[in-house]
Amino acid sequence: MTRDESLELNRRIAEIADDNDLAVRHGKAIPYIGWYWRHVDFTQTISLGDCGDFVGFMENNKWGYPEFTLTPEQDAALKQALSELACAPSWDKCRALWALCETFRPVRLPKPPHHPSILEQLTGVNLGGAS
Repeated sequence: MTRDESLELNRRIAEIADDNDLAVRHGKAIPYIGWYWRHVDFTQTISLGDCGDFVGFMENNKWGYPEFTLTPEQDAALKQALSELACAPSWDKCRALWALCETFRPVRLPKPPHHPSILEQLTGVNLGGAS
């Protein structure tokens, strides 16, 4: 995607991001985390955030939510869906975009088991590992 195409896509998305007639969740048509749609550099691989409630665009992470970069395949699929939505907005396309973003949830690996140090074994005190 060129810089000009990225700017145009951002302009179109900003126009529909909070359209009440297209809103899917949280009063938003487009899944973004924050008060309003922020410019996304679509010439780069997209990164998303996970606020716990949903996965979406998060260009200003004030909250320390987990962020992750999409794979090339995911990036292409999301840009395609956004482009189609921007060209012909509909509630069905917005809903499909939200569903697509949910498939991008990062894999959370289980925390490794805690192996007590010698000091912990001798004192019986947990010095910071999981119980």
